[in-house]
Amino acid sequence: MRLTMAGHSGLLTTLSVSHRNNMIVSGSTDGTTIAWELWSGEMLWRSPARDVGVNTTRISAVTGDVMTTWPDQITVRSINGTLLASTSTRTASNSPVSCACFTHKSEMKMSNIIFTGHSDGVIGVWTLAHWSHGSRKPDTPRARWKFIRDHLTDIIRMADAEMPNQTERPNQTESEAMDSQHVERTPFCLRFADRLESHTAPLTVLKLSHSDLSLYSVDRAGKANTWQIIRTDSYSPSLQAVT
Repeated sequence: MRLTMAGHSGLLTTLSVSHRNNMIVSGSTDGTTIAWELWSGEMLWRSPARDVGVNTTRISAVTGDVMTTWPDQITVRSINGTLLASTSTRTASNSPVSCACFTHKSEMKMSNIIFTGHSDGVIGVWTLAHWSHGSRKPDTPRARWKFIRDHLTDIIRMADAEMPNQTERPNQTESEAMDSQHVERTPFCLRFADRLESHTAPLTVLKLSHSDLSLYSVDRAGKANTWQIIRTDSYSPSLQAVT
């Protein structure tokens, strides 16, 4: 045995490995996500605990961003653990998330798509967008400058947010602080884009092609679908069933 890494107080539920980013991310029934350095086994960061276990974790091969899903929530954190975006999954389905995946576009393109598979067979589609310009693409020099300026401002606000907050409620839990933080202090938001309802059994696998142009879904009954991802613009993808 080369390494032993200990940090969770519950059973492991998910494990993701990125050789390119030299990182392992683990999720547990204790409600936390922990990022580890791949070769040394050193703990890099730990997310605040929630009262429900983690379902899935995924690491972006391009940016090192980490997506984590709980039964009713998605979060995206940067490679160093900074919270980038968080949202409830109940807009897509009231059933728990059972699997998830996301595309791997380069940083600042704001065209990454997150897919959540639910136990009722629904696939939720989410886009990562910047708060300042909503769903509109910054297609003029003025808009692009505003996008960059607001992004840098939000980074400064996030750094300030890491300082102790004297106005925070004394009995506020870490998970409550995280939930309130994503509304006010994160530079990005996760927007619900669509729901796909071809499956009726709980989804077990969601997988993207290497080109990010096809989504493959499999449910517990053995039904498999292929979806073609059509990008009409950077923020409003549509999916068409192929099989």
